[in-house]
Amino acid sequence: MELDQSPQTIFRTSEVSKLNHGSYGLMPVAVSDEYVRWQTLCHNEPERFHRDLVPKETARTASTVACHFNVEEKQVEFSANATEAFRLILSSLSSRTDRIVVTDLTYPSVIQAVSEWQTAAAGRTLQVVPVEGHLIDGAADRIVSSIAGAATESTLVVVDQIPSSVPLEMPVLKLIDSLEPEVQIAVDGAHAAGIVEHPVPDGVIWFTSFHKWLYGPPTSGAVVWPACWQREPKPMATRLGTRDHSAVFSLSSAIDFPHRELGITWPQLQATNSKTLAAGLARLQDRVGGSVVHDTRFPMGLLHTEIPVGGRDASEHMRWFREHGVEVAVFENGDAITLRVSGQAYVSSEDFDRLGVLLERLG
Repeated sequence: MELDQSPQTIFRTSEVSKLNHGSYGLMPVAVSDEYVRWQTLCHNEPERFHRDLVPKETARTASTVACHFNVEEKQVEFSANATEAFRLILSSLSSRTDRIVVTDLTYPSVIQAVSEWQTAAAGRTLQVVPVEGHLIDGAADRIVSSIAGAATESTLVVVDQIPSSVPLEMPVLKLIDSLEPEVQIAVDGAHAAGIVEHPVPDGVIWFTSFHKWLYGPPTSGAVVWPACWQREPKPMATRLGTRDHSAVFSLSSAIDFPHRELGITWPQLQATNSKTLAAGLARLQDRVGGSVVHDTRFPMGLLHTEIPVGGRDASEHMRWFREHGVEVAVFENGDAITLRVSGQAYVSSEDFDRLGVLLERLG
């Protein structure tokens, strides 16, 4: 389906081609305006904002988020992003949890947090399970058996729903079914909120950022605790003091964005974005070759190129692309570079062509 409105009417314009929405991308104008409205109120009336509005608006926003994800309001605890959400999870673990299992696709800041947890007390262990090859091959059973085989009853298993570096869906539900009831599971949904229709599994800890695919402002994220846990989330005002909560309070506008601004549902929006991506990846392949990894349900995929890494590391390549007008995620894949590319309502064929020209220069 085609969007009725021009992207320029619903998103802030940018001279940079933003093909990395999995990082930040562009906020819709309506969400940006709501964010600024809350920031202005926080700065102009801080007493009222922190003492009167924070408790009320936190509850209101939690109710909206809970309804969107089909969970209970009491399960939602807000954070600045997925990394802070995961650190909340670590702080909630009981002393009997002495082992954390992650995969080779776990996000680096989550690995860093686990490493700090491991060194904070004697007897704690961290195991990294290699699953990348299995995910690319579609070998869900091998992923499940590899992770389940590493878990004991005192283990927290951390698994990405859609890994950042390989944007394919992990077999989370199969994994949950295969693990013993005593094993705790934390699901990183940073790339699932907004593109997976029902992302929160029952009975596990789920955490996310809202600034990626749900169109929220930066510094908006959450933990969704299992409904069966006897745990009351701490109010943001208690845990975070006088932090500006404007990003979180703008989430209602973000969640309502596709229906209000475009007249479509979230699944319809992401199906349109995925078609945009598929067409863009085809244009890039026509220019520079390479191979594509793209689950056509999702608006995020990979282009494995034969362009050599050369004298730059991945972050230097990203900076070079950005300086030349394109934001795109870059990974090193052996001696060549791989790009993670996103389709979005504000992305056009010209954006992919601009990237293609730059890739030809590098090749």
